[in-house]
Amino acid sequence: MRLCGRYAAGVRALLLFALVLLSGCGSVGLTVHNDTDGAVQIEGLSDPLNLAAGERVRVHRRSPLGELVARDSSGSEIARITPDAPPRGGEVVWSMAGTVCYAEADFGSYYNPDPMVMPGAQVLGSLDPGQTVYVSVASVDAPPGGKLPSRARMKAIAVVEVPCQANREGEAILRSWLEVALRDIQPGS
Repeated sequence: MRLCGRYAAGVRALLLFALVLLSGCGSVGLTVHNDTDGAVQIEGLSDPLNLAAGERVRVHRRSPLGELVARDSSGSEIARITPDAPPRGGEVVWSMAGTVCYAEADFGSYYNPDPMVMPGAQVLGSLDPGQTVYVSVASVDAPPGGKLPSRARMKAIAVVEVPCQANREGEAILRSWLEVALRDIQPGS
């Protein structure tokens, strides 16, 4: 009985460790696109992030995002956001000036072996012209600039940069652009 009690304490400690480990597994991705005319510094992350004009950077976070502030080289505030929390494994996209557009889509039908299933991109949401923040609706397999996994079950979610004109023209045109983007985000490309 005494031996069992000693192992029981170890098992409890192991379960507690697993719980702590799993609670941090749902990391959040933040993609910042500096679509302003000058360099900026992003505050509100563990370390300040510097971006040149036109640069896009992705940061992984284990904790939810709080308030983020973009400042120009003189220290003046350009933009400030407090994004909603994305789902586990989700993505927040920030286009400071609102001149760069993104779309979130499910490419899971491309992985379906059934020949009766017509492959296509299913639009889940988008960062439209004039908007500055997009929070994904699902866990993301391929963040902006990333590749889809070589294997997927049912869903394969990607956030892809698309021309803002595609967002203005409607979902059918946006879906066409996403299917064109598939060449760049598919595994092995």
